[in-house]
Amino acid sequence: MTLLTCLDLKRTLMVNKLTFVLCAFFLLTLGTAYGQSPTVNAGFSGGWYDPTHDGEGFLLEILEGDPETALVYWFTYDPDGNPSWIFASGTINGSRIEFQDALRPIGARFGDDFDPEDIVMTEWGSFSFEFSDCSAGKMNYDGIWGEGSLDLARLWGVDGVPCADEPGSRTNSIQGNLTGSWYDPLRSGEGFLIDIINDEKATVYWFTFDNEGNQSWIFGVGEIDGGRILVGDSYAPSGGQFGPEFDPSTVELNPWGPMGFTYAASGNEAVMAYDGPDEWGDGGNSLVRLTSIADTTIEFSSPPAVVSAVVEVVDNLVVDSDVNDANTPPTPNNSSDQAQA
Repeated sequence: MTLLTCLDLKRTLMVNKLTFVLCAFFLLTLGTAYGQSPTVNAGFSGGWYDPTHDGEGFLLEILEGDPETALVYWFTYDPDGNPSWIFASGTINGSRIEFQDALRPIGARFGDDFDPEDIVMTEWGSFSFEFSDCSAGKMNYDGIWGEGSLDLARLWGVDGVPCADEPGSRTNSIQGNLTGSWYDPLRSGEGFLIDIINDEKATVYWFTFDNEGNQSWIFGVGEIDGGRILVGDSYAPSGGQFGPEFDPSTVELNPWGPMGFTYAASGNEAVMAYDGPDEWGDGGNSLVRLTSIADTTIEFSSPPAVVSAVVEVVDNLVVDSDVNDANTPPTPNNSSDQAQA
């Protein structure tokens, strides 16, 4: 059920024992000296969550600019248990980020019926992040569904953008500097947040709508293959409940289907294809970059693919011929931990 914790990283990302130990050590000890507050920088970008609210969380981007600003996506649920997502831009002040005027888009429909004119940007409220170190913090919110607070623990960081002042390792053609928000200009109002977390893996979140005009979010862990990201299995969660009544055991990870992304040589354009459940269908989008993480540049260690503006749905985006058992998500298709049908 866990989206991504150290144990999930070990299983989902197939890291070795040493990496797993370092991950646990990072979550327990990495940060500033005792009694000192950190200064938020690009290294705080990545995935965050409250361990008692496993099944919802936050995607944080520290953006280029002077001063640097922040963008956050809150993937969660409404009080009735329907998937929901909220986003906001924020100002950074030392160890604190203030997010005012958070928005919750509603009204559009998935796929060919999508019309940007249908989207209504509803005001949700405000919230703040206060970090105690690189791996922990506190979140306070005050919105249309009530007020409260959540503990923050890091799920993952961005490849090549460490929280501490240390050089990152980048050896693949898709690197951490391609982390950011992406969208199709013809479909303004929905989009993707892609985090490159190491040389082999990326997390992909698609903030969109269902066929009835309700908010929906879809996520998966993708494998990096040259200039492509291939997500063999993605999921559309449902069943959580907003606020203090949240119960991780009620969250359902509904299998959604494969997705694939191919980047252009510029690093600022991509095409994606998807093949969802019958009620969602298949299709694709031509994407452009919306945001970049601070202190990164677009550079490749090997040439990515040159892509065209024509998107064709790939019949099978999984990386081998195995058939995954949907009852044991989310496990890589090549893992022996994944039951096979």
